[in-house]
Amino acid sequence: MIDKEIVMGNTETGCKAEAVSSLSRKVSKGMAWIAVSNVLTRGLQIISAIILARLLMPSDFGAVAVCMAVVTFVQGTTDMGFLSALVQRADVDDSYLNTAWTIELLRMTSIALSLIAIAPLFGIFFKDEGVTGLLRLLSLSIFFQGLNSVGLVCLRKELDFYRLFLSEVIPAIAYILLVIPLAFLLKNVWALAFGIVFSSLVTCIVSYMLYPYRPRLAFQSKKALKLFHFGKWIFVQGILVMISEHITTLIMGKYLGMVVLGYYNRATVFSKQISQQVTQFVWRMGFPLYSQLQNEEEKLRTTYFGTMKLLLFTGFPLAGMLLVLSKDFTIILLTEKWLMIVPLMQLFGIFSFFLFMVTPISVLFQSTGRPAISTKLSFLINGVFILSLIPFITLWGASGVVMSSIVSTAVVFPLQLYMVTKVYKIRVWEHLRIFSISFLNTVIMIAVIQALRVMLCNQVSLINFISLGISGGLAYFLSFYVSDKIFNYGLFELIYSRFTALKIK
Repeated sequence: MIDKEIVMGNTETGCKAEAVSSLSRKVSKGMAWIAVSNVLTRGLQIISAIILARLLMPSDFGAVAVCMAVVTFVQGTTDMGFLSALVQRADVDDSYLNTAWTIELLRMTSIALSLIAIAPLFGIFFKDEGVTGLLRLLSLSIFFQGLNSVGLVCLRKELDFYRLFLSEVIPAIAYILLVIPLAFLLKNVWALAFGIVFSSLVTCIVSYMLYPYRPRLAFQSKKALKLFHFGKWIFVQGILVMISEHITTLIMGKYLGMVVLGYYNRATVFSKQISQQVTQFVWRMGFPLYSQLQNEEEKLRTTYFGTMKLLLFTGFPLAGMLLVLSKDFTIILLTEKWLMIVPLMQLFGIFSFFLFMVTPISVLFQSTGRPAISTKLSFLINGVFILSLIPFITLWGASGVVMSSIVSTAVVFPLQLYMVTKVYKIRVWEHLRIFSISFLNTVIMIAVIQALRVMLCNQVSLINFISLGISGGLAYFLSFYVSDKIFNYGLFELIYSRFTALKIK
């Protein structure tokens, strides 16, 4: 009996160790594939955006931005959070998948048909007849999104980031292969619209190629209610996000005009969207991972801080680069006709510092079954944003929109830290330690870039731009390596452990 217990105990311990090792391998490989996906897709998008900026006018980007704001706003304000609920729930079977897919298909189809019908009203509202046709064409992308296989959700639950990588890269390549030749031929806004619709179609096709599950039309009210119990907070938060991001675009399109909106839109593409691409890493990696660890307090805590360290290590220098290299980037790659976006990009750099700090907190609340907290905090952020928006736009135009985002995020940030302390017993000073070390090294990087700029006599050229970027990056890495050793920060040990886990078979 004793021998049997010993064997049983050893077997159980071995199984646990194997499970931990398996999860570690998945996390490491997932991080690698997400990093590759982010770099590759964002790189392709930046290259295409630079080429398109040279071929098209600001008003073209403004018109598409208005139409996509309408499309995204309607989608976001009707999203019941069912797909996020599927990732968060442990007990998901075919009935859950089919119910969620059916609801999403009906929702997207209804939105597409409704927008096609009322598109002329938006043309009248913006006093631009071209908006009507653009909106009708872009509505097709919504229908294709509704047809997407729910298998993509299964890939997220299973941490299969290789196939998720393919689901993003293939449509991105397809978009570039169509939109750039069209831009050369048409030299107008329709090239952008056709590219967006084609990319949505390719995404839909790829979603069925990458996962064997085939959803079917089915609906079970009990399953839907269970999903909605979690998703209702995603629904409310989605409304708040849509109001802050896309109502702003509509207001700018109406009162500041398509040209100014076009400048603002390109500024977001070359700054804010790059930062959001980095934070999506945390959402895509952290959400399913935190969900699996939500009942293991110590592991969750360790993973949370590890995620934050990695995010700030990559995110803070990016925000710093936006502050000091935006003008060089614009003049060299976009030409001087886009100089108006420089102050907007710099303001987005400041906003990005806050975005990187708050993202792991938001992921933690939602993935561990506390989306209500995240939603209420979002409500406060959006409240401050809306109250400050009109006076800031009146004073500073498009720059006022970004300043409202900075102020609203900064005001609520201390409360977010307090809630993490209260709910998860994670002390504030532990966060501040991570923030301060990453920020200090970013300041050193900026100082090095500015010193080299003076030595180069402030001349703007491609060689100087590349030299400043590489020198700043090296200074950041070296200073971080030193501070990692001095303060026993553990970042490089964490990175090494991730690479080591990749080699385990």
